Amino acid sequence: MFQEQKMSVHRRFYTALALHDLVNEIPLPVVARKFGCSRGMLQSLQQSASTFAGDYYFSFDNETNQFETFRVLLVKMLPC
Repeated sequence: MFQEQKMSVHRRFYTALALHDLVNEIPLPVVARKFGCSRGMLQSLQQSASTFAGDYYFSFDNETNQFETFRVLLVKMLPC
């Protein structure tokens, strides 16, 4: 079981690295080649992350300015 947990952590980190490249506007084909996955999978991952982040952010009180850093990230990720 411990090995499965470690692999899960590594997969999430690897996914976060791919998302990091996408947020930094590295072209999709370059990221796909770098991480050895299809462009469609990356587009799906990006959409899922964007939806999750948007739902997460908007569930908090916007008046607190507590999540200003998070807002900056969302501006880059959410569709216009």
